[in-house]
Amino acid sequence: STSLMYAFAQRPDTKVSDEPLYAHYLSNIDPSAYRPYREEVLAAQNCDGNAVVRELMLGPCEKKVLFMKNMAKFWCKLEEPFLASTKNVILIRHPLQVLASWSSTLGEANTRIEDMGLQEQLDLVEAVKAVGGEPIIISNDDLIRRPEGTLRALCGRLGIEFDRRMLRWERGGIPEDGLWAKYWYHVTHASTGFDPQLRSSSDRTPAPAGGRVAEEARKGEGMFAALLAR
Repeated sequence: STSLMYAFAQRPDTKVSDEPLYAHYLSNIDPSAYRPYREEVLAAQNCDGNAVVRELMLGPCEKKVLFMKNMAKFWCKLEEPFLASTKNVILIRHPLQVLASWSSTLGEANTRIEDMGLQEQLDLVEAVKAVGGEPIIISNDDLIRRPEGTLRALCGRLGIEFDRRMLRWERGGIPEDGLWAKYWYHVTHASTGFDPQLRSSSDRTPAPAGGRVAEEARKGEGMFAALLAR
């Protein structure tokens, strides 16, 4: 998801925002969630998710396109209606890959399938359909293996022109990175595009079959398959 945000950040017609609902999640949805940067996020962001929706998501924007990166579980407990006024892209990734990456940052003890947001992704798909929208589901594997074709198709669904600048970026971070970037974005920071050779080691190396990460991943396989089927 970070690489997708970086791709959109290369467009001169686009403003990107990195997880502006994070404080809403930590404050209102899962107040006990462990994050080493928790207090920094709560101090830096507005904890009122509905205000974020009104002022940022649906408010005035100086660019033609506003790209907001969020996790699906962040949209819970929001009262402000926004799904009918936005185009919702749902990026899916195999739970084993996500959990292995999560575990390497927060530790196995803080790694649960519930934190991956798979059920919330399924709920979001149905919620978007319920308001007459068409959720756009793309696979992380497709994005890595066929970036140009995947991005061209995505831009077509979004009703915007594909821009080849989306395929490359400068090594290192971007100004819009969230303050948690130093914990999570090292792979993207080392890249200059969608290079499969720079995928995290957790994507390339299977977790031990009997380990906690693999056990948690198995719990999510049905939900992941349901998302693929959408």
